[in-house]
Amino acid sequence: MGHLYKLSAVLTAHSSDVRGLVAPTNDLILSVSRDSLAIAWRRDGPTSFTPVTYSAGSRYVNSVTYIPPQKNSGAGSQGYIIAGGQDTVINVFDLSHPDGAKEPTFTLLGHRENVCALDSTPSGTIVSGSWDSTARVWKNFQQVHELRGHSHSVWAVLAVDEDQTLTGSADKSIALWQGNKLVHRYTGHTDAVRGLSILPEGIDIGFASCSNDSTVRLWTLGGDVLHQFDGHTSFVYSLAAITETGSLISSGEDRTARVWEDGELVQTLTHPAISVWTVATMPNGDIVTGCSDGAVRVFSRNESRWADVKTIQEFENQVASQAIPSESIGDIKKTDLPGPEALERPGNKDGQVVMVRTAAGSVEAHEWSTGQGRWVKIGDVVDAVGQNQKQLYNGKEYDYVFKVDIKDGAPPLSLPYNATDNPYSAAQRFLAENDLSMEYLDQVVSFIEKNAGGVKLEQQSQQFVDPYTGATRYQANPTSTPSNNHTSYSDPFTGASRYAPASTHAAVTPPPPKPVNSILPVRSALSFKQANIPAMENKFKQLNEGLSGDPNTSSLALTPLEFKLFNRSFALMKAKAHSPPKVPVETSAELSQKDIDIIADVLARWPSLQRFPVVDLLRLLIAYSPNTFEAPQTSQKLIDALFEASEWKQPWPAPLPKHRETNVLLTLRALSNLFQVSSHKVVGTGPWVPGLFTVLASGPYSVLTKTQKVALATIAFNYSVVESVGKADPLAAPAHVSLVTLILNNEKEDNETGYRALVALGNIIYIAKNQGSLSEVAAAAYRPLLTNVATAFPEERVLSLIQEIKALLGLAPSQVEYDGSNLRIAIVHARWNKTVIDALVAGAVGKLKERGVKESNIVIQSVPGSFELPLACSKVISASQTQASSTATDLLGGAASLLSLDTDTPQRIPSPAPGTVTVNMPSKAFDAVIAIGVLIKGSTMHFEYICDSVSHALMRLQMDTGVPVIFGVLTALTDDQALDRAGLGRGSSGKGHNHGEDWGLAAVEMGSHVQRWSAGKF
Repeated sequence: MGHLYKLSAVLTAHSSDVRGLVAPTNDLILSVSRDSLAIAWRRDGPTSFTPVTYSAGSRYVNSVTYIPPQKNSGAGSQGYIIAGGQDTVINVFDLSHPDGAKEPTFTLLGHRENVCALDSTPSGTIVSGSWDSTARVWKNFQQVHELRGHSHSVWAVLAVDEDQTLTGSADKSIALWQGNKLVHRYTGHTDAVRGLSILPEGIDIGFASCSNDSTVRLWTLGGDVLHQFDGHTSFVYSLAAITETGSLISSGEDRTARVWEDGELVQTLTHPAISVWTVATMPNGDIVTGCSDGAVRVFSRNESRWADVKTIQEFENQVASQAIPSESIGDIKKTDLPGPEALERPGNKDGQVVMVRTAAGSVEAHEWSTGQGRWVKIGDVVDAVGQNQKQLYNGKEYDYVFKVDIKDGAPPLSLPYNATDNPYSAAQRFLAENDLSMEYLDQVVSFIEKNAGGVKLEQQSQQFVDPYTGATRYQANPTSTPSNNHTSYSDPFTGASRYAPASTHAAVTPPPPKPVNSILPVRSALSFKQANIPAMENKFKQLNEGLSGDPNTSSLALTPLEFKLFNRSFALMKAKAHSPPKVPVETSAELSQKDIDIIADVLARWPSLQRFPVVDLLRLLIAYSPNTFEAPQTSQKLIDALFEASEWKQPWPAPLPKHRETNVLLTLRALSNLFQVSSHKVVGTGPWVPGLFTVLASGPYSVLTKTQKVALATIAFNYSVVESVGKADPLAAPAHVSLVTLILNNEKEDNETGYRALVALGNIIYIAKNQGSLSEVAAAAYRPLLTNVATAFPEERVLSLIQEIKALLGLAPSQVEYDGSNLRIAIVHARWNKTVIDALVAGAVGKLKERGVKESNIVIQSVPGSFELPLACSKVISASQTQASSTATDLLGGAASLLSLDTDTPQRIPSPAPGTVTVNMPSKAFDAVIAIGVLIKGSTMHFEYICDSVSHALMRLQMDTGVPVIFGVLTALTDDQALDRAGLGRGSSGKGHNHGEDWGLAAVEMGSHVQRWSAGKF
């Protein structure tokens, strides 16, 4: 086995449980936590790392993976960190930013509930698992598969290769998928499956799984169980493999990470924390763990990377000082326990635990370390708080039975609680038993923590805590399964649907089934909650002191009353932004209308240069105290104050001064936070909404920066989420559509802005479709928007969403509509078989015009036969490139100068008239050429020779020139086949399809692609 693993480093920057880890290189660790942060730890020494933080969400962040730099990544790319959690979205951050990216490069939408598992392949394929009982596969940051087959939450995912995926679920099964097809199901675990890993020997041998049933199983892909590891004494949450040594590492709820080699447990790494949620391995074989105490720890077998003696000793002391509740072990009679002499006998296996009675009468727990050949103390066994003063409730003993007054005139309710309970679990149980809304969950938890004697669960609780809910162990039964109904909302701690009292309202008819891989409707709003509140507060006070110290501005400084209010506001935000919140997000400690009036007054009187921390504070107040702004007059006053602070209605110089640019950005983010959808409340409706959208649309879009545009698109998107849950004002719909239209018509550079606006449009159309209010006029108006965004951002996630929207509009989803308004296209056609040729050319011209190609930019030339097409196309391309800025003969004339085509009635296209006709030429070379000919097989080999030579020559031509040449040469066996392919069929099966239309569309698509590729855009 070689050296034992010893502590190498303890990384402490997270303020709450570390839920996910990945260590893609020896010098990089990526971690995510309940504190809503993702951290990239970069090695700066053998035992030290420097953290770079990313604001990865507004709630718990539970899963993480990594994608290395891709072929199309820019210079200096360091890859991406991908994080998912309770916000239901997957955020992708570029690791190249030395100080951490404030905004994600991509946001992947699709999951309806907590994203609890992520994995990836080296080529960039992402696999995600969620409480919504689905897994999803993403390529190029676009969903390509939705994997439905589990009946409960998908807790574990493993990207086997580019086309194979393994998923593990709370339904106790594991599934193997080929693309989106379920090809095998593995059963054997007796509780929820929590982790998956490829075996150290490779996937050809098989994979490993771990479970709440405390076991680790090794499987072949065929379904045979190779081995079962028993050693953990509680849930096993995570697995990782080390190829070089053949080691498999597991971690779980029993405070340990365990090293398995050759089917045996060779080392147990006990931690000073109840839950070792996650484990990862570095390429050099080092082990990384993430725990419920918020620490990331690195262990190494390499002596050069061991921590110093003092650090290792401190770690061992922390482990030894842990308090282990006696309830977690069972009934113990101290008089029956052996004394310290029991530690003189070696243990039977690594990880074996014995309890000994000390001379002082206390009980210690010791664990056998095979590698060290000695017993290691892992804690003191203690009685629970209040154990000698148990109280009975419903026939069961509890440490506490609190009396809780819910309302005046009603008897108090009993809240039973044990010191070793998780407060979230106890609170959830109390609310459910008394038919109370889950919105009170945080208040009840706060009450328990305040009144239960300050028990530290981390050191005294051995009650099993679910890693993603904060509640006791996950029970795989239908009553605890998150709902698959997309209109339901799940409690962030339990995963169960919100408590809903009896209602007199009629049940809402669910929307019709959506296609697999559907994105719409999206019913989770995005928020801008990230902030360094202490820095914001310090800057605010610094600016106020500056105003106060200058005689010219002293009258603008805060009064004592105002200063007191702002102190209270900052304190409230610090408490609410803390994860978990120190106070409930909705509480009686909200700001009053008078408080908001004072903040608005300060915002109005402070100079533009000093306003930004006040605007930023309002952004957080809106996000974390939505009740404060519920009254329409309060919302309107706030909106007016924000527009005034950003000088929205003032002239817009380009570029904006830096301070105004900041104020505009913060204003847009604050307005975005006005629209929120939670399990018990929808915020963002009222008579002020139409006016808000009207003012936003009045701003000069071209002056906005990229981040401002993203925030503006988020406003439009968030309101569409409010609409999707049926809470929007119909009077606001026209103004909302106008804002979405403005963005989609004008955004040509930033794909995230375009995508968020497109999702907003999709939500709008989905809602109208399901309400039966989608008119033909509206559908026709939306169609050009799809063309615009497809042309600007022809990436997979955009095109996939467009296909879904087109299906809602009743349009054929197969053809993406590219914009040809800035293209110049040549058509070169043969004259043989003129009836068919005329129809094909007419079809091509019709589609070119339909896609926006100007008639003056369509040039048509003819040659005798198909054999002459390559030469003619070559000359047309070169002539357009050399003579684009001058006059030319009708060789390069526009379509209008040569013929007038009726696209419905095929007609003869005349040859150019003798002589020279001078026309004005656009200063533009051809973006694509369509070569059209018809070859019909005869009784000689002439057909084969012409087909072969023409096809090869046209292919070589486009490769040599870089200009797309669309192959429009029909090769038919009979006249009837040719007529069918020109839409002139005369058989019983109909007229057939005019392939000229396809060639016209292909020319616009390829011309658009080449323009973007030539500009370095993809």
